[in-house]
Amino acid sequence: MPPSPRSHRIEALDLTYLHVAPQPIQAAANMPSASSPILPPAANDDVVDVNVAQMHGLLAQLAALDSGRFRRAAATLDPTGAKPLTRDALRTLLRTLKASRAAVEMTPQERQRHRMLCQTLQVLARAADAELLLQSQITRHRNAQMDYALPGSQTRSTTTVSGGAGFGMQGAVEARVEARGQHETTLSTGEDLTVATLRTRAMQADLSVQVGIADGVGTGAGASAEYRSGHADIATSMRTHVEALAHASTERRLGGNRLLRAVKEAFGPRRDRYAERTSRALAVQSQVAMLLGHADSGRTLAFSAHAPVPIQAKVSGFKGSLTANVGFGAGALRVTGEAKKDTFIAALPTRLTERNASGMAPSGEPAIRKALDTRIAALLSTPRAGSPTLGLVRGLRAAASNDDALPLRRAAVDQLRSEFDHVEALGRHALVAPGQARTILASLCRDWGSATAANEPVMIGMLDTLAWLQSVPSPCSGADSAAWSDLQDAVQALATRIHDTQLPHDARQVHQATHGFREMTQRVATLSLALDVSAAALPGSLGATASVARSVREDPDPLRAGTYVVLTLGLQAGAEPGAIIAEVQRQWPSSWEPLPAQELLSSLSPTLAVNGTAQYQLRFFRSDLQRDVEWPEAARGFHLQSVRVNTGNARRAGVKVPVPLAPGVAANLGVAYEVASTHTRRETLPASSLDGILLRYQSLCTKVRSNADTWDVLLTSNGPDLARLGKALALPGSAPTQEARYWLKQAEVSTVEADAMLAGFERPADTAIRHTQLFELFEAMGKGTQLRKAASPLLGELTLSTASHA
Repeated sequence: MPPSPRSHRIEALDLTYLHVAPQPIQAAANMPSASSPILPPAANDDVVDVNVAQMHGLLAQLAALDSGRFRRAAATLDPTGAKPLTRDALRTLLRTLKASRAAVEMTPQERQRHRMLCQTLQVLARAADAELLLQSQITRHRNAQMDYALPGSQTRSTTTVSGGAGFGMQGAVEARVEARGQHETTLSTGEDLTVATLRTRAMQADLSVQVGIADGVGTGAGASAEYRSGHADIATSMRTHVEALAHASTERRLGGNRLLRAVKEAFGPRRDRYAERTSRALAVQSQVAMLLGHADSGRTLAFSAHAPVPIQAKVSGFKGSLTANVGFGAGALRVTGEAKKDTFIAALPTRLTERNASGMAPSGEPAIRKALDTRIAALLSTPRAGSPTLGLVRGLRAAASNDDALPLRRAAVDQLRSEFDHVEALGRHALVAPGQARTILASLCRDWGSATAANEPVMIGMLDTLAWLQSVPSPCSGADSAAWSDLQDAVQALATRIHDTQLPHDARQVHQATHGFREMTQRVATLSLALDVSAAALPGSLGATASVARSVREDPDPLRAGTYVVLTLGLQAGAEPGAIIAEVQRQWPSSWEPLPAQELLSSLSPTLAVNGTAQYQLRFFRSDLQRDVEWPEAARGFHLQSVRVNTGNARRAGVKVPVPLAPGVAANLGVAYEVASTHTRRETLPASSLDGILLRYQSLCTKVRSNADTWDVLLTSNGPDLARLGKALALPGSAPTQEARYWLKQAEVSTVEADAMLAGFERPADTAIRHTQLFELFEAMGKGTQLRKAASPLLGELTLSTASHA
């Protein structure tokens, strides 16, 4: 089976959705269930089972020495029992262990064994507590993020500070000039199922004129301009997004209250307490086997990996809009035209030692090889660097002949593996017995040029060395080629182990220092026109919206680069508690006493509004590939790419203070806070084109899941869409058939093979056979999309800093 398209593709992330302003909408049903294939699975409980089994065995040993105190705890932690382990039970056990004292009648050997059992149990119980906390946070965040399972979902929170001036007579002719500063945080799910957290700052300038004709009747117009910039943290999937949230929550809870965490961060190095607890548990595994008499089941502890590091991106954009409105009694009509252009620049990380589908690693590229050589030279020039591996590297750099380069490089990799074994073992032992291991660990760190006993400089130095050892060009002869391939595999395996180590370390620092980065640019220019009709109705307002937006997107991904036309129809309902109270006071004035703060509230002009909306959205797409002379005529023009039903809500609170300056002139100062959410409840991918469903398949592909499993996920989430596509491919002249033939040609599939593959859809087949045909077709087409993506001018060259971070 060929490798996953996403596993070897150059990641071209969809960042353009981050600036689509969410419509205020009301939450609704029809959400994907907790078992939705797009959502991450539940946490694995296997590590807890192994931990509980070890603790139960140790408690049984301890109960034999002190049966009255630990017999109940041993029964509580029985791994064969039906009651699951809880954090409360672990806390009770830890309190019991802390208060435990050896009995007077015990022999010295029994006292020593009692102490070892208690200490080991404390380490295992604290690790189990940390793992249970992490799994509970994974479950909590998975449930909280269910609303963001489908693309187009987002939540935006905005804080606005404004200042301006008004001229004229209110209710007659009035002009306003206003400047606003905004800070905005947006959480969004993109078309390729990436999840991004965007933080931007914006400056806006507004000019508006309002003319009143009669009470409630008038007209007005306005213009505004905006510039914004910021940055985004992007998770490549919902799974990694939930894992990052869960690890952050676990770290906060294990670190104590907020004040205590702030003091620790100000006066000490950053600590990963989850990694510390789990590393201690791994360090005492030999002691556990000894105490249990090597009678354990042989199952090893495999704690969760550290939180994935998000992709960083920079965002900037301009926007201008014109509005016109007409008020007629209880109703209003508003027309808005908008033009905007957004630019997104992401730094896509590439692990230098990871081999691609062709067997080459990025460390072998000439520019990367030169940067690595500079970094290794800086590492070797450090007076403290006395590692045996670095000694072999010095010899390789000084050798005039490269006849024995491959065997020597392979020997250096083996030596480095041995040194990392020592660093990992001593690092874990230093957490259990600092006095015994700290001095030796500091000596090993000095051998790698580090002035401290921190793990990060050593890991960075080792990873740089591995990438340099791997960067030798591929030889031509058969024997040397086999040795070169063995070197590549050995380096990749060891580098993966170092990256995934359970040792406490700053994963972000190591990631940034040991990855190459490729700049990816996306540009989106959008023109939109919206028509809003609203009517006041007690206790709120009702309205309808119709809009059309045309966007031109420049994107490295050929499945997303092109022109979009989005038609949106919406209904909305809103309520303002302040307006409701004012209306009640007006209807029954005699029943209300003047409020003590009524004059103050009137001068502050407070606003509090809640509304909800339901939308029906049609997205049409015309690919930029249609400029290619080989693109089939039958597939040209706009095609319906997706149909969505969106719901959500918005909440706004603000205060505006008018300050009279002169007759007819007043300054206005205000502050407001708003939270608006949009959630895609239902989505259909029509069979008029291959773009939408092929993009969804490639977005679901990950390195941790096989292609067959990914296809099963797609069948579960988009089975009806695939059935319609299978019927469309059965028509020889249909647009999907012609597009498939184009992509097969781009993937360098022969004409005979392409004809045979597409002819299979014309023959009757059951559902299972049709799904197999679609899977093979998608796999073949995926190679063509990746080749076009890799050749995009919007993807920059892979770069690596020449500065040594070790």
